[in-house]
This record gives sequence, structure tokens and C-alpha cells, in this order.
Amino acid sequence: MPGTPCIYYGTELAMEGSYDPDCRRCFDRDESNWDKQFLNKVKELIALKKNPILQMGDVSITADDGAIKIVRNYNGKVATLTISSPTVYTITLDNK
Repeated sequence: MPGTPCIYYGTELAMEGSYDPDCRRCFDRDESNWDKQFLNKVKELIALKKNPILQMGDVSITADDGAIKIVRNYNGKVATLTISSPTVYTITLDNK
């Protein structure tokens, strides 16, 4: 997974917006309005990028019982991402 995560400002806070010209409103600096649970999940997902399993190795993508399954192997370790729907997913990392 080479490259840099690209997040348009405010996405990490689940800021509102729509199609142009309402694509993104002014950044809300009032932290009491931020979706902290969503922000923490975005931080967790970005932190996964630092894992060598996700940076190098072999990748396989398959369908498994209606879900998409992405498996990455590196140095005897395995990372699996299973996406069941646009909002339901699981990530497992074998860090042995």
C-alpha cells in the first residue's frame, strides 16, 4: 500500500457538505461539534499504514460469502480486510 493517505480537510471529522458549490463548508474549529468517535476511527485506520504487512508483500483479493476479502502476506504474517457492506468491515492483523 504505497503512497500517502489523502483526506480532504474536514473528512476526518465527518463535516457536512454536498456537491459543488456546497462541497465543503468552513472548517469548524469548535471541538465540541466534532464527531470524536469518527475522528478516532480515522486515526486508527491511518495508523494501520505504518504496519509493514500493509506496505509490502503479496496481496490477494477474493469474494467470500458476499463479502470482499483482501489478504496481505509478508514475512510469515497476515493481514486480512473483510468488507461485508459499505459500513461493515473487519480488519485482522497477525503480528506474531
